[in-house]
Amino acid sequence: MGKKAAVLKVRDPGLYRLMKNFLTVYLPDTKQKSPHTIQAYRDALNLYMGFLDSAKSVKLKDVCISGFVQRFMKTYEKKAQKINAGIPHRHPHL
Repeated sequence: MGKKAAVLKVRDPGLYRLMKNFLTVYLPDTKQKSPHTIQAYRDALNLYMGFLDSAKSVKLKDVCISGFVQRFMKTYEKKAQKINAGIPHRHPHL
């Protein structure tokens, strides 16, 4: 159960609540994901928190919802740009 602890050490109450609800309500109830899938998401969150700590020198106690979302969006935008770089743009009306 040590993997659960890293996510639960986040001190920002909004981020804590968001992560907890994502893992305990949204995934099992709304999306009806299996316990194994939920554990995979929990592991991924913990790995990301570990990455923030080790590679970015961001301590868990300093992780907040706004910083978490900003980091995620920057990463997502970079990946989306790489994926879309070779795809020609399509016009929705065509």
